[in-house]
Amino acid sequence: LRFGLRHAPAGSTGPSLDEVADLLGLTDLLKRRPTDLSGGEKQRVALGRALLSRPKMLLMDEPLAALDGPRKDNILPYLERLKSGAAGLPILYVSHALDEIARLADQLVILSKGKIAASGSIFDVLADPTIVPLVGVRQAGAVLQATVMEHGNDGISTLKTNAGIIELPGVAAPVGTLVRLHVLAQDVILSRTRPTGLSSVNILPVTVKSIRTGDGPGAAISLDAVGDQLLARVTARAVQDLDLSEGVSCFAVIKATSIAATSIGR
Repeated sequence: LRFGLRHAPAGSTGPSLDEVADLLGLTDLLKRRPTDLSGGEKQRVALGRALLSRPKMLLMDEPLAALDGPRKDNILPYLERLKSGAAGLPILYVSHALDEIARLADQLVILSKGKIAASGSIFDVLADPTIVPLVGVRQAGAVLQATVMEHGNDGISTLKTNAGIIELPGVAAPVGTLVRLHVLAQDVILSRTRPTGLSSVNILPVTVKSIRTGDGPGAAISLDAVGDQLLARVTARAVQDLDLSEGVSCFAVIKATSIAATSIGR
């Protein structure tokens, strides 16, 4: 960590070693030898070293690509703290992992064949049906904001969105926290009337904003959820059967277990 301090510009200001160690959860690791650190811990030390060099901006190019799932899940909360913490640095984050981007980014630029294919707010870009071919049908999905209202004794938490209440497992954020939910388009079911008798209680009123159909049997639908945005992927036949078109009101059903704990960020 002190290596970063040695390369800080003369007279520059920024967080102290203790502040960086606290931010990245390194305080209890300071007396360990580098060879005794795990891959995730080494990555956090590398971030701390970069911060202590007092940069004006951080460029992070695939920083979690070498980590397995559990280690990646362990370090993502620290990146969220880094984004909104005392360091206050702008970060240019390069990644092919849309789950990371959905949790961390404010502005998103999608590159395809060396050119900008889409850019704008993370909420607007990921809810745009035209980007589905760029990110892939399995990764496509919008980011929904919600406030944690209550944690139940059964492990189910209640969250409030602009469109209504939803219930999810695996929410670790304290009550009152504003969180991000990466809702995959393939996990959103649409109904023209409010469904009853379902195991899912996450039913939100939405309005169709736009529909994109391609050469195949699928269709991507952008939805307005009382100011928030969702993306749904259904078949082109379902679009016809439900008589969906721009401006039509319907209901979006989101299965609680489809939103993994790793898809919930701050």
